[in-house]
Amino acid sequence: MFGTLLRKEIMENLNNQRFVGGLLAVVLLTLLCAIVLTNQYSQDLKDYQGQLSQQNEIFDNYMTRSAVGGRLVTPPRAPHRLSPLVRGIRISSMGGSIDEDSLNVLFPPFDLVFIIAYIMSLLALLFSYNAFTGERENGTLSLMASNPLSRAKLLLGKWAGGCLSLMIILLIAILVGTIYISVEHSGGWTATEYAAIGLLTIAACLYISLFHLIGMSVSATAGRSSSAILASLFIWVLVILVIPNASPYIAAQIFKTPPIHVFEMEMNRLDSTERDEIARAIAGKARDEFMQSATSEEIAIVEAFLDNDKDTVAAMLEKQPSLKETLNTYKTNRNNAWMKANEIQREKRHKLNKDFENRLIAQMLGGVVLSSLSPYADFMYAASELTASGVGAGFHYMGRRSERERQMFDFIQEKSEEAKKADPMFGNNTKLDLSGRPAVVNGEPPLLQRLLFSLPNMAVLIFMNIIVFTIAFRQVVRFDVRQQ
Repeated sequence: MFGTLLRKEIMENLNNQRFVGGLLAVVLLTLLCAIVLTNQYSQDLKDYQGQLSQQNEIFDNYMTRSAVGGRLVTPPRAPHRLSPLVRGIRISSMGGSIDEDSLNVLFPPFDLVFIIAYIMSLLALLFSYNAFTGERENGTLSLMASNPLSRAKLLLGKWAGGCLSLMIILLIAILVGTIYISVEHSGGWTATEYAAIGLLTIAACLYISLFHLIGMSVSATAGRSSSAILASLFIWVLVILVIPNASPYIAAQIFKTPPIHVFEMEMNRLDSTERDEIARAIAGKARDEFMQSATSEEIAIVEAFLDNDKDTVAAMLEKQPSLKETLNTYKTNRNNAWMKANEIQREKRHKLNKDFENRLIAQMLGGVVLSSLSPYADFMYAASELTASGVGAGFHYMGRRSERERQMFDFIQEKSEEAKKADPMFGNNTKLDLSGRPAVVNGEPPLLQRLLFSLPNMAVLIFMNIIVFTIAFRQVVRFDVRQQ
């Protein structure tokens, strides 16, 4: 009897105009999404390669010791490989306040996640809002209840039939989009990308199942189908728009973070005005100490060096070679003053940046926890993590970025020391040879790591399915099958 009910539900759905219209809409939108995002990915890839080429040109032709800065050695971030299908949540390499991106919840990017989160969830409600009220109004529910079929099996059959029908739409749409991207995207996907799409499909099934159960619960509670559809749409607006959109603002009020422009101004001040003042003070003190004990010849060669008078410096060194040691000592003390200033400011920048990142992470995690009350947010987080376009992938990039910056600073310091030994006139504006520098590594997190990051949100979706199924079962048990 259960098998008969399941086949009946599937066939009724397949022959319904809602199924045909939903299938056409979702497939066409997924194809359009794949076309648009594949072109966007190609452009993003060109932009990334252009940024990388520009950075390499600076390193090869224009790099000096005084030009070293955190942003210059920061590697650009490559677009993730599944961006032709899923745009995801991007963490800016410069940071920022999470409430600045709140409109991304209200106006999310047009991708596969958007289609599943909005279109498929609405279809799930349209498939289920009259699951019980419609059949009671038609008089068929009382006939079904007269058969030896428990209400638990009745609920399970309707839920399974509706979900399987919706899965057909989802799988066809994903298949069409994947085929188009595989043909058009010259780079191609590896087994990792296809496995990620498979895991994304599982998360989508949990999400769609939940909304189908919500519609069935409302249908078993409402008196008429018209009331059921209105109540279902109200719940949809609440969990899709209101909760996710409000949570970043609430988190921003709880975990205060300074605006990005204020942070950037303070970082620029530490890198320029304050650093120069500290360096001049240290260098001035060293110069005063030198002048008090130096001979007239030593003072003369130092002044010629400061005036960049290479001919005079060379002539004095040829006439009195012992002055070379004095000049080298002065240059070392002078360079040490700037290095000391850079070291002091680097420590301040690191502390300021760490504090800003900690505040940003606290605010972001607060928004994530609050928004996780919505199944839409849980699905979005899980989908973005599985496709290497979420918070976990952002942290992965930030870790690699920090490692790259550390390697580059150490490499530049080593090259500077080598250049000082080879060139007596070496200064902060002397061009550095940075050939053999550490390569930029921009890999994505491994699939297992992505799965681990997505598991909490998928577990929440499973828990929500169990809770709503329990509610639906209680309502079905109490449901009056008599025609009204």
